[in-house]
Amino acid sequence: MQRAPGSLAEVLQSAQELIAAELRQTGVALQTSISPDLPRVMMDVQQMEQVFINLVRNAAQALAGHAGEHRIAVNAFTDGIWVAVSVRDNGPGVPADLREKIFDSFVTTKSDGTGLGLSLCKRFVEAHGGHIELLPFGEQPGACFRFRLPAFDPDAAVTEARVRRSST
Repeated sequence: MQRAPGSLAEVLQSAQELIAAELRQTGVALQTSISPDLPRVMMDVQQMEQVFINLVRNAAQALAGHAGEHRIAVNAFTDGIWVAVSVRDNGPGVPADLREKIFDSFVTTKSDGTGLGLSLCKRFVEAHGGHIELLPFGEQPGACFRFRLPAFDPDAAVTEARVRRSST
């Protein structure tokens, strides 16, 4: 893992470009709302890109057999401490019996799925000091996954580096 301070907004835009053709082919509309004031996060760019692509691809696959308009909404925002990204689809949602174990390895809702995508997302996000969750059922149809990463505080990084140097 190669972590460095970076822009999660840039990672999301890059990943969106990578998956855009796949979404167009399946007739999925992707709507994004990225807050302009997102602070940087300490991250491995490839891993965070993979998390986003997995979440969007899962949402698109959930929509595949679902009637009606196929939409995925991505929202990236901050509270100053965390940078959060939610991926919501308007599909059938996650069955109640799978909600508690959806991030476990080999758990899948797809007949041809391996059940490794969400467990990999969880591993990557937690390795970055973050958290990923399937949000509770709301009044809107579909599923909503949200992951959060700690906002990068350059002052804390400098302090941490000084502590490491002084302890050696």
